Amino acid sequence: MARAGREVVAVGLSSVGSFTTSFTRAFGKTPTAYRDSFPPAATYAHVPACVLRVCSRPGPASRVERPKPPAEELPKTAPGKKTVTPVRA
Repeated sequence: MARAGREVVAVGLSSVGSFTTSFTRAFGKTPTAYRDSFPPAATYAHVPACVLRVCSRPGPASRVERPKPPAEELPKTAPGKKTVTPVRA
């Protein structure tokens, strides 16, 4: 039995169909039509800008990769060595 079916039976109704019938009698609309008659919760829910920024960032695979500089612009050091700037006295 589906989750909604278990919940309907748990509250004392015999099936989802009996719930739909009872709901329609009480509210004059099916549960789906009733739910569709209201705007989505996102219309009323305020999400802080900081949360939107974090959650809406593109994933690492979708970021634009920067081109590598030409070889003449790379520092001329051995692998693993730091480039040292001479100190002038």
